[in-house]
Amino acid sequence: MATENPGHMSHVHDKLAFDRLVFFSDAVLAIAITLMALEVRVPEGARLADALDILSSRLVMYVVSFLVIGVYWALHHRLFRLIHTIDGRLIWLNLAFLMFAALVPASTSLLREYGGQRESVIVYAVSVTLLGMTEFLIWVYAQKRELLEEISPRVTRYIGLRILLAPTIFLVSIPIALLNPLAAELSWIFIAPLHVPLRHFFREEHRERSEIYGERPG
Repeated sequence: MATENPGHMSHVHDKLAFDRLVFFSDAVLAIAITLMALEVRVPEGARLADALDILSSRLVMYVVSFLVIGVYWALHHRLFRLIHTIDGRLIWLNLAFLMFAALVPASTSLLREYGGQRESVIVYAVSVTLLGMTEFLIWVYAQKRELLEEISPRVTRYIGLRILLAPTIFLVSIPIALLNPLAAELSWIFIAPLHVPLRHFFREEHRERSEIYGERPG
């Protein structure tokens, strides 16, 4: 009678646990995006011009927050392509990340309804900062616990810097919002352009990172 190989069974169980974690993360992020989409509805009882004005502002906030969640989904997906195994603490860190992701629709709704007000801008910036910092903690923990695939320390640091860029901008925008909420919101625009000098200063690391993901260096 054939017996199961314990090492093989352990590998199968690890693979199942890893896949379940990734699928669960995808589901939570998809639900967060769906909740934001449900908020984009035509206001009742308003004149057409007013309704279009309200709807346009809601669409803008939806697009912004969709991009935030979408970017973090892509980043999360890429990170877990480099993580070869998981443990209990990583699961809890991932749950913290998903918890903050699930709060983005609520902070988006607040910012949409009370746009331009200091408190709503700060709440939104705090929620995205927590989301990004938790993703960074996942990366640092996986690195410290040797849960990553074989990656050079230089590339590991570079990926960490890329993860930190967005939450750092949102974190800096919090004290700015105390003085000027609009300036704080405008500061978020700099996240994408700042990736350009980051890639320039770390050209070799960016090239190696692109090769790891099977991409052409951009």
